[in-house]
Formats: sequence, structure tokens, C-alpha cells
Amino acid sequence: MKYPLKQLIAHCIEPEGFNRMDLIPRYLAVGNHVGANDYGWDIYSKMMDIVERGKRTSEQQRENFISLIDTVGNETFDLEEHPLLFKTGTWRLADGAHRLSCALYFGHGTISMVMDNKAKLHDFIGIDWFEKRDFTREQVRQILRARDDIYKRLELL
Repeated sequence: MKYPLKQLIAHCIEPEGFNRMDLIPRYLAVGNHVGANDYGWDIYSKMMDIVERGKRTSEQQRENFISLIDTVGNETFDLEEHPLLFKTGTWRLADGAHRLSCALYFGHGTISMVMDNKAKLHDFIGIDWFEKRDFTREQVRQILRARDDIYKRLELL
């Protein structure tokens, strides 16, 4: 099923705040890769080192993500054939954060998604997650600015 990105992101806004702030460092890394900023990879790598805890090396993760960015950016990666996975009835993203971040960055209006009641949910990641870890005030501000830019672009503010 195809679904508007604006509505998918709107579903991530809860009373406690944006529940998928982990999308933002991915979004910033896309921007860094295409030359729009010079800090996205640093924030992304720091987050992934904490989240992955040795499951994959930072270099492997980065190489895979660069390949995804390049193929989504030049439209050779078919986002329709690789749908995002959501937990049935929750509108909580279970798989596809890198694809969603690329789709957001490159301005896709819609993206394919599927619902699955067996999908494993990730923890709520708000801005406090970054504040409680080794992220500088400036990095937290950069994350918040990018979130606000996404909200404005999608007309969610």
C-alpha cells in the first residue's frame, strides 16, 4: 500500500513529542553525503555506535547507507519494492528507517508500507535520548533544527 510521507511522519508525533528522532540523524547523514552539511555523518555514526552495540561495524553500516542514499537519490532504488514495515494498529515504524529518511530527504510524496502484527517495535526515541547520551548541545540543536525543517517542508507546523 502506498501512503503519503506527510501522514506517516504525522503518526510519529505523540503527546510526548516526535517518537522517531532517530530518523533525523539518518536524514542529516543524507544531507552530509550530498554536500548540504558537514556534520550529519558524525551525528549518525555516534547514534549508530550506541544503537548497534557491535552488531555491525560503523564502516559496514555507512557503506550500506551510502549505497542506499546514492540509489534512492538517482532513482535506481525502487522504494515501492521495499516497503516500510509498521506494527499493525500502532502506526509505529518497525523497519525501514534508512529508507524513510532517504525518501524524506529526496522529497518523495508517498512510500510503500505494509502492516504486520508480528513486527518488533523499537523503543520510543525522543530528543531526550540524545541529551542523555554523549551528544553535544550543538548536535542536539542540529537535530532539532532538522526536525523542524522537515515539519515545515511537510507543513506539519
